[in-house]
Amino acid sequence: MRSTGDYSFSDVEYMVEANGTVFFAADTEGAGGSDFGTELWKTDGTSQGTELVKDINDTAAGAGSEPFPLAFMYQVPPTVNGELGSKYLFIANDGSSGLEPWVSDGSATGTVILKDISAGAGSSVID
Repeated sequence: MRSTGDYSFSDVEYMVEANGTVFFAADTEGAGGSDFGTELWKTDGTSQGTELVKDINDTAAGAGSEPFPLAFMYQVPPTVNGELGSKYLFIANDGSSGLEPWVSDGSATGTVILKDISAGAGSSVID
């Protein structure tokens, strides 16, 4: 994961809190011109605790996954707490599966597509 010290943010949106961690989408450009496009970030409210969760759409520089809360499409709470732990539910595009439901526990390895409902590049949600 990369800290915010190496990146500039623009177009920060969709802030959702899950058990003390705030997830958000941000369009970012890094030092040396590395451009992630709009990807999933998290913060604990400090500069040191603000980092990219995962470059979900890493197909090309600037190709963002455009993550947004699941609640926008399906009117369900965007977080799950309890026996399953604290997770953030959202929609994202990895560049090959279209817009599909994803889940994150705040780590890169714990950020995964729930299911490619509309198999292939087609989206299962209307954007």
